[in-house]
Amino acid sequence: MATAARQQDIGEFSGFPKATFEFFRGLEENNNQEWFEAHRDEYMEHYVAPAQAFVLAMGQRLKKLAPGVGADPDYNGKGSIKKIFTDRRFNPDRLPYKSWLALMFWEGPFAAKKDNSAFYLQLSRSELLLAVGVKGFNKQALKAYREAVADPKQAAKLSAAISKATKEKGVELKGEGLKQVPRGYDADYRYADLLRHDALYVACTGKPPREVHSEKLLDYAYDRFKAMAPVHRWLVEMLSNARP
Repeated sequence: MATAARQQDIGEFSGFPKATFEFFRGLEENNNQEWFEAHRDEYMEHYVAPAQAFVLAMGQRLKKLAPGVGADPDYNGKGSIKKIFTDRRFNPDRLPYKSWLALMFWEGPFAAKKDNSAFYLQLSRSELLLAVGVKGFNKQALKAYREAVADPKQAAKLSAAISKATKEKGVELKGEGLKQVPRGYDADYRYADLLRHDALYVACTGKPPREVHSEKLLDYAYDRFKAMAPVHRWLVEMLSNARP
């Protein structure tokens, strides 16, 4: 994790410069260790530095929506900035580097960040994705989720949160991984569709807006995170019953 002293060295967020997107382009065209090492300074200056500044600034803002949110500017996989290196241990055919930036701000009871509900930002040359929720329930969370959705009162609260979030332009519900309702549950249940989820999050995607190049990206992303936050709050409460 980044120490307080190191965090003091992180500047104010002023946007992702055009050089960030040039770095993405170069990595897309030359996805190999030799090119990456030759451009490591650009990686640090145009990828890591603005990402760290964004994490600190957005982390402070998100406390208004999620008091327990985690925001750590570490960029080696321990914090909010996902590693640029891919894990090729089980799939050596994967490209060695990700030609995009992925950030997350998490809140919940699990030690693994990805098992909690989180606010996500993913940026590439062609797309900005903003999402809120759980991208994959672990075993304990899935059990707690299905128990909650089987309760009509809890399911109604989740349905209302989803409806509120999806009123925001471009926001859609994601994570429906099952074709049928799980065994043991009523297929005619009013909220049966929610039982088919093995992940649950809301997301909006589009071309990177002009705000991405300035500090205005903070407002742009926060406004959308705020619109999607009701889903996060329901999930955090539900996950509190899914003790690790």
